[in-house]
Amino acid sequence: MDLPLVDICCISAVGFYQNLVQPNTIAFITSLYEINRMLKEKESELSGQESKLIDKELVEQKLPN
Repeated sequence: MDLPLVDICCISAVGFYQNLVQPNTIAFITSLYEINRMLKEKESELSGQESKLIDKELVEQKLPN
């Protein structure tokens, strides 16, 4: 599953608006529950593989810099 690159940052309402009006910006919401669910799905996919990834590596795969 290929996910788009995501730049997550904690910003104020003014900063959010300034980012939102930039071209090619996509606004979305998520939750820690959704992130954790995605990590657990990935862990179950990799359970048969010999190299098990740690949570940090899974986050980096799902949300690359």
